[in-house]
Amino acid sequence: SAGPDDGTGTVWIGSIPTNATIYIDGVDQGLTDRYVTNLTAGTKNLTLVKAGYQNLSMTFEVEADKTVVLPTYILTESAGPDDGAGTVWIGSIPTNATIYIDGVNKGLTNAYVTNLTAGTKNLTLVKAGYQNLSTTFEVEAGRTIVLRTFILTNGGGPDDGTGTVWIGSIPTNATIYIDGVNKGLTNAYVSNLTAGTKNLTLVKAGYQNLSTTIDVEAGRTIVLRTFILTQGDGPGTDRGTIWIGSVPTRATIYLDGINRGQTDQYLSNVPAGTRNLTLVKAGYQNLTTTVDVKAGKTTVLKAFRLPINP
Repeated sequence: SAGPDDGTGTVWIGSIPTNATIYIDGVDQGLTDRYVTNLTAGTKNLTLVKAGYQNLSMTFEVEADKTVVLPTYILTESAGPDDGAGTVWIGSIPTNATIYIDGVNKGLTNAYVTNLTAGTKNLTLVKAGYQNLSTTFEVEAGRTIVLRTFILTNGGGPDDGTGTVWIGSIPTNATIYIDGVNKGLTNAYVSNLTAGTKNLTLVKAGYQNLSTTIDVEAGRTIVLRTFILTQGDGPGTDRGTIWIGSVPTRATIYLDGINRGQTDQYLSNVPAGTRNLTLVKAGYQNLTTTVDVKAGKTTVLKAFRLPINP
C-alpha cells in the first residue's frame, strides 16, 4: 500500500436518492454511492448534482492515508431545469480571487456560485498582485457547469497606476465613452484605465445621454452602480451632444460666445449645425475653431492642444 507518506486519502460519498454526480473541487468523480480515492489531503469542495433535485454543496476534510465515511446526504427536490437558474463552479490558480459576476461580488475562488439566472454572464477574477481576468460564460437553467480553472497572470497590483471599472446600464448595449474614448458597449469591464477622475458618458439610440464622473483606483476593480437610461432624445431632434477636451484640461469653453464650463466634458442640447468654439486658459493662447453638431448624435472631438503663451 501507499502508506502514510503519499499524501492522499479516500472518502465514501453517498446520497438519497443515489446516482447523484459527485464534483470534488469541480472535478466529476462519478456517481453516488461510492468511494473516491487518491484525493490529496486537505479541505475539499463537494457538490452533489441530480436532475430534479437542488444542488447540495459543502466542504469536507481528506486525511492522508485514511478512509473517511461521510454522512449520507439527503437531496431536496426542486423545480429542476425550469426554475430559470443554474450553478457554476469557478476556480483559479492561485485561489482566493474575488469573483465578480455581472459586477456583483460572489465571494472567493474556488467555489460554486448558485442561483444564477440562465444566459450569458460577465466574469472577472480579481486578486492583489495579479492581473484581472475577464471573460464570459454561459449559465444553463437547472444545471451545474464546471468551468475550467483559470490561471491568473502575475503583475498589475496597486503600483502600475491603472485600474478597472465595471460599467452596466439598463438597457444594455449603450456605448461607453471614457474621457471621450469609445470603450465598447455595456455591460462590460473596462481595464487599464489610468488612476484618477474620469468623464463617463453612456450613449444609446432612443435614450438620453447619461454623463457623470467616476474615480479609478490604481490596482483595483471598481463596480459602479448600474445606470438607468432615460428614454427620449432630449428636448428636440434638432440638437446634439459634443465632447470637448483639451491639453491641458480646465480650459473655459465658449460655444457661440456662451460660457459652457470647463474642459473636459460633454455639452448636450447643442443646436445642430456649425458652431464657433473658443477655449481660454490663463498662460495659454486662446484656441478658436468651428465644430459641427449633428442632430440626435454624440460627436467626440479630438482633444485640443493649447499653445503656451510666448
